[in-house]
Amino acid sequence: MNKSSLKLIYTLAMVMLFHATKIKAQQVPLTTVIEHFTNTKCSICKSKNPGLHTNLVSHPQVMHLSIHPSSPYSTCILSQQNTAANDARTNFYGIYGGTPRIVINGNVIPSNVNFSDTALFTPYLNQSSAFELSVISTYSSPDTLTYTITITKKDNSNFSTVSLFSGASEDTVFVNGGNGELEHYNVSRFAVQEFIMLPLLLNDSIIITRKAHVKSFWDKMRMYSFAMIQDQGTKQLIQAGQSSLTSLSLGVASLTEPTQLLKLYPVPSKDIINIEGQENFHFTIYDSALKQQSDGYSNRGSIDIRQLKAGLYALKIKKSNNYYYAKFIKQ
Repeated sequence: MNKSSLKLIYTLAMVMLFHATKIKAQQVPLTTVIEHFTNTKCSICKSKNPGLHTNLVSHPQVMHLSIHPSSPYSTCILSQQNTAANDARTNFYGIYGGTPRIVINGNVIPSNVNFSDTALFTPYLNQSSAFELSVISTYSSPDTLTYTITITKKDNSNFSTVSLFSGASEDTVFVNGGNGELEHYNVSRFAVQEFIMLPLLLNDSIIITRKAHVKSFWDKMRMYSFAMIQDQGTKQLIQAGQSSLTSLSLGVASLTEPTQLLKLYPVPSKDIINIEGQENFHFTIYDSALKQQSDGYSNRGSIDIRQLKAGLYALKIKKSNNYYYAKFIKQ
């Protein structure tokens, strides 16, 4: 083989390697995140927060996290339930002392911004990241929520040591803390701020597992986990993600949202729940703390729930050595 042929083969090999590298190295969508600092005693929060929630409904791609600091109202019930972590996050951005405030993708937004402005998120949407981030959450025991964060490098980046903010949130908390708001969304219940090393090589991953002790006032069926990685200096968001609602281990299987293997009616239920297409089964009912509340056998395809208190429940059915699951609300 002459030198010209060798040179041609080498050139072709370099071109193929270049294109292969380009295919493997590719930015991924950046998750837009709004951190919402609010307080259940704050009357201004009561007037501004509904506009933000409406705006978020119109932007379902935005990840929302509400954090309740102890200032300016230390008697805020949601602040008292997670004071240290909430205050630490507010101090991270240098905005401790006033609510409501919002931070989008690590950028502190002026306090006079209109929360309902449909253009609020526009500058932060449709951006890219060199890293992919996923979060999986489960109950490793009745009193322990365990979440696993996987971060993968998908494109060239100079980021190495970064800030990781992660924890567990409750998707809706029903409480009147004093200002008249009855529902509070995506409430941070547990959070950890730490520094980590990102993967350095393309397509390499790191896996981080953290555990949170389950508090008695958490609604286990409404919990999920979240994670954000940020530049240490600028606080620029590098990537973020959140899990589905945390799976509840019930016997030999798991119940996760939004999967429901049984169809129940009526929804919500007051006296009787009917199970579509099922009869002659053993059933067990658990409350939101995974405590068994009822157990029995039905040959009619229905279950009497009049003895249960109002609330959210999980139903497990065993039939022919198979297990089926669903959630229902008792009025």
